[in-house]
Amino acid sequence: MYRIIVGLFITILFCPIFAKPYLTVECEAPKGNRIDYEKGKMVASEDGMSGINPLFIFDDNQKDKVTVIWGHSKKLNIPAKAIEATIVVNDEEFKITAMAIDGEVVYMYSLFPKEGVVMFTQHRWFMGIPNSCTFWAKATFNYTKNP
Repeated sequence: MYRIIVGLFITILFCPIFAKPYLTVECEAPKGNRIDYEKGKMVASEDGMSGINPLFIFDDNQKDKVTVIWGHSKKLNIPAKAIEATIVVNDEEFKITAMAIDGEVVYMYSLFPKEGVVMFTQHRWFMGIPNSCTFWAKATFNYTKNP
């Protein structure tokens, strides 16, 4: 699956018809916490996305959007998926924040280039249970031009 993601990335990078990325961000597997509301109680637990390495692609043609590619996880039986998020804060040197809605999930991503870290938040209705997840991941920021 990693080869598919890399192939997609290379296609996007070298095919000007699709995109002209000025920044890509490659993340390690996110780690964090989850809160579920079950039977009238909040239940907190550690959570993560083992085997999934999110990739963010920022495109010159869409300065207000970022494509987020979630890799496939055999362990969790989750297929690869791309989500388009709207950039709400863009100070490329210090912080980039984007938000997306995908079905019943609301995502917020905050990327911190100088620190090499990405924060992820998800609020969703998951298997009949409201839940919230907050993750972080170390990340590599690859600029094709200076911010």
